[in-house]
Amino acid sequence: METPSQWEALASEGKLDSGVRTNLASVKWALHVKRGAPKPNIDTVDALRQALLNANSIAYSSVQGPIRAYQARVTDQLGLTDALKAKARYGRTPRPGEVGVTFELVMNGEADIGFGSVSEILARPALEMVGPMPPELQSTISFVAVLPITASEPAVAKALIEFLRSPKARAVLKQAGLEPD
Repeated sequence: METPSQWEALASEGKLDSGVRTNLASVKWALHVKRGAPKPNIDTVDALRQALLNANSIAYSSVQGPIRAYQARVTDQLGLTDALKAKARYGRTPRPGEVGVTFELVMNGEADIGFGSVSEILARPALEMVGPMPPELQSTISFVAVLPITASEPAVAKALIEFLRSPKARAVLKQAGLEPD
């Protein structure tokens, strides 16, 4: 995941067209369970803390990235880092190009509950979203379109970006669990 400062650095290095940077959508973090399993209340920070303490096992990412950083931040803010260590179940190392392997832990019953982005949870019929994280602990991932200065078809790329901002595309993004900007 690139951060705004990384995009700015690439632009200042002359690698991006500084006139093309469009926020397309963002996605929130949520908890999920196996379809049909009871859904704990996570509406408040205290309810989330209790839900995690009550879980027998919790799916965690084994790969460094946004989800792992978010999981660590939330458990630290809740003061549960040590209390949840014994409940942690780590997903296998993904194969190249594979994402979301920690979802398997919940789908196959190795973990009661897991963290994930709303869009990734909704894309898996074997899972149900418990709900988005409480606002005090919520964070988002933003999807931004930029144009490399070396683009061979800049007009086509700009047309794609415009399409992704269209009402039709925005409706599809929203249906997939993303929040169009």
